[in-house]
Amino acid sequence: STRKQLDEYGDKISDDNKKAIEDALETLEKAHKEENMDEIDSAIEAVNQAWSGASEEIYKATQEEAAAGGAAGPEGAAGAANGAEASEESDEGDDAVDADYEVVDDEDKK
Repeated sequence: STRKQLDEYGDKISDDNKKAIEDALETLEKAHKEENMDEIDSAIEAVNQAWSGASEEIYKATQEEAAAGGAAGPEGAAGAANGAEASEESDEGDDAVDADYEVVDDEDKK
C-alpha cells in the first residue's frame, strides 16, 4: 500500500522524502523477514514519520493544482454552467411524485 502510494504521488514528493520512505520500507521488510518485533515496531514508526513529511508535500501540491484548475477562466465557468443546466433538465423528466403519507403502527392492531 505504501509503495503504491509512493508510485501514485511520487511526483509530488521531494527526493529527500522519497528516499526516507524507501529506506524505512526496506528496514521494515528486513525486520519482517527476521520476525523481529522490536525492529518492526520502530520501522513502522519510521515509515509513519517519513510519510508525515511527504503528506504535507502532497497536500500542498494538490491544493496548488486545485487552485490552478479553479482559475481555468471562462472555460471552467462555462462547463460548470452547462452541468447545472443538464441537471435541471434531468429533473423535468423525473416521474417521482410528492405525496403525503401516514405511518400506521402495526402494534395498535394486535
